[in-house]
Amino acid sequence: MPRANEIKRGMAINYNGKMLLVRDIEVQSPSARGASTLYKMRFSDVRTGLKVEERFKGDDILEAISLNRRQVTFSYIDGDEYIFMDDENYTPYIFKKEQIEEELLFIPEGGIRVCRS
Repeated sequence: MPRANEIKRGMAINYNGKMLLVRDIEVQSPSARGASTLYKMRFSDVRTGLKVEERFKGDDILEAISLNRRQVTFSYIDGDEYIFMDDENYTPYIFKKEQIEEELLFIPEGGIRVCRS
C-alpha cells in the first residue's frame, strides 16, 4: 500500500469506505522544523460523483485500488446527462454533467474518452 506522498493524480484509493479518484494534489511544506509535509488531496467519489477534500501526512498509508478502464465513445447529450457507448459491447454509460465537467472541454462529439467502471 502506498504512502500519501506516493499517490499521483489519476490514481484511485479506498478511504473511509469510499472509492475516490484523485483529481488534484497540493503539497504544503511546514515552516517549523520537525513538522511533516501535508498533502491536500481533492477527489471525486467514483460512485456518487461528489467532490471530496482530505489532508494527509506524507507517511500516512493509503489503500490504492485499481479501476477497470474502458474505451468508450461520446454519443449524445440528453438534458444534463452525457451518454457514452462502450466500443466493445455497445453498453451505454450515463454521466451527469457535474461528474465529468473537467473533461467536457476535451470531448468533441464523436470523440473518445476513457471511462471508469
